[in-house]
Formats: sequence, C-alpha cells, structure tokens
Amino acid sequence: MVVRLFIKFVVNSICSNVRKIKIGTTTQKEIIDLFGQPLRIGISNGNEVYFYSNEIITFNHDKTVKRDGNSLLIEFDEKNIVKNYYLNIPGKETILFGYLIHKIEMQNKINQVQ
Repeated sequence: MVVRLFIKFVVNSICSNVRKIKIGTTTQKEIIDLFGQPLRIGISNGNEVYFYSNEIITFNHDKTVKRDGNSLLIEFDEKNIVKNYYLNIPGKETILFGYLIHKIEMQNKINQVQ
C-alpha cells in the first residue's frame, strides 16, 4: 500500500512563476500575487524571508519516502523588494537561481548597449 501526502501551499506552480521574479524590482505584494501567501515568513539579517513549497511526499509500503516538488525561498531588502531567491528541487542542489538569472539579464542589457 502506498500513501501519498500532498503538501501544496502555492496556488500557482513555483517553476512557472519563478522566472517572473526580478531582483531589485519585484515587491512583496507582487510575490504574493504570483504565489499566494507564503507557507512561512522569517527574518534573515533583519529582512523578511518568504518560504513556499509545493512538495508531494509519498510513503511507500516498504517504509521508504519519496519527495517530489519544489521549494522557494525569497529574501527581501529593507524596502520589501526582492533581494535574492533560491529554488530547491529535490534530488538536486539548491540553486541560487535569482542571482544567476539576474546576472544573465544584466549581461544581455550590456550587450544590447554595446
């Protein structure tokens, strides 16, 4: 017998909306519009941090546990603007996703000016 526990705290899919996040531009309100209310709100270095998850946990009859889904941690600055975000995909390392996308976008803007 397999028991599946669905933990879905995000109305919209994390992966489909994560690319809409723009470091230094996206506000807390826009994040809530994209993902809904966060599962958890914390403080890091004096700034708010939102945590989202759309994880599916499967408990197998052989007592093994399988995790699928993603989690997203969003850091805000003192003005409640996205400072950075991290996407975690089970079985893979946490991706400093926000920084990488921001760096690529900035390089593309520089290339357009040149």
